[in-house]
Amino acid sequence: MLTVQQAADKAYPGLTYDYALPQAFFDECLAGGFDVRGQCVWVYSDSIFGAPGPLTKGAADYFTARGVEYMRPAAWVGVAEG
Repeated sequence: MLTVQQAADKAYPGLTYDYALPQAFFDECLAGGFDVRGQCVWVYSDSIFGAPGPLTKGAADYFTARGVEYMRPAAWVGVAEG
């Protein structure tokens, strides 16, 4: 099983990312019944504000269902563990 860092490095090669998610985003996911921990990083590409970067297909599916714009990973690398 991959660590979050290994998954993020493979999913978003060459991009800056952060394990710390914005608190409001984290709270909104939890309120929606989705525990995002270990399934997402915050990715900075063209915007200084960044965007969620799903590490799992489940996270991407949740974001899609909720209409959340997110950074598309270069590759799905499997489920990460904290």
